[in-house]
Amino acid sequence: MPAWETLGLSIRDLSPGKADIEMALLPRLTFDGRHVQGGIVGALLDIAGGAAAFTLVGEGHGVVTLGFETHHLGPPSGGLLLARARVVKPGRNQSVSLVEVDAVSETGETRLCATGHVTACWVPIPA
Repeated sequence: MPAWETLGLSIRDLSPGKADIEMALLPRLTFDGRHVQGGIVGALLDIAGGAAAFTLVGEGHGVVTLGFETHHLGPPSGGLLLARARVVKPGRNQSVSLVEVDAVSETGETRLCATGHVTACWVPIPA
């Protein structure tokens, strides 16, 4: 997906109802060379929540975001950001995921910098 490439995202872990997505802190994603802009953190949170939901959809379907909410708790800086998402309410055609975003320093120390939730629904993928 082009957005993943633009944001420098990679999958750390993916299992049913869970997704860990990491984002390298690229200077082009910051507003001062060190801190990631809040909208970018929100995009990471949305993508991780959607990825967790996607692990639960049937063949021939994808997911789209119905809505997401981000709460910024601290500065998003360090070596990378790690979003950990888990589906807490799966349904017949939609789900709600809770997501935590940690800032990970170059030495491996983690600090919670954002939380939020993502509501996604299943959509058929045209053949």
